[in-house]
Amino acid sequence: MSDSLFKPVPNDKESTCFACGAANPLGLQLVFTTDETIVRTEYTIRKEFAGWSNLTHGGILATILDETMAWTSIYLKQKYILTKNMEIQFLKPVRAGETVTARGWIEEEISHREVRISAEILNSEGAVCVMGGGNMVLFNPVGFRKLNLVSRDFLERFEKIVFRPIDT
Repeated sequence: MSDSLFKPVPNDKESTCFACGAANPLGLQLVFTTDETIVRTEYTIRKEFAGWSNLTHGGILATILDETMAWTSIYLKQKYILTKNMEIQFLKPVRAGETVTARGWIEEEISHREVRISAEILNSEGAVCVMGGGNMVLFNPVGFRKLNLVSRDFLERFEKIVFRPIDT
């Protein structure tokens, strides 16, 4: 797939999310792109995220996979999401310092409130090192506000930046 087909997925530059927040100096600061079918990110694993010696900690890889699944749902479905469940298989070790590509896609639309996402992490040679999937619960803005999980100011800013205007 040609890189020229991928465009940036918009995100809030003020976000402090550990996985995708540009304003979190300790976080991963993942940046996503899309071809409108796949959502992906490239990330160079920092040495601070090693577990055994120079192997990337599985929790970091799980975070990258979960965030890729989340942004796949958020962007492609234009909804807020919460991860309902996820499973992960570690197939090959990923070394700290290596650049990986994570990509996700919608596997199944279970209902108007839930999607099944598949995702994988590939090493710099293109081999699949981690694969998994999960179910994401979808929320429209009104429903998500009722959960009272995130400040109204954040939600208003996020919607203006991330959600595309609905044609009427």
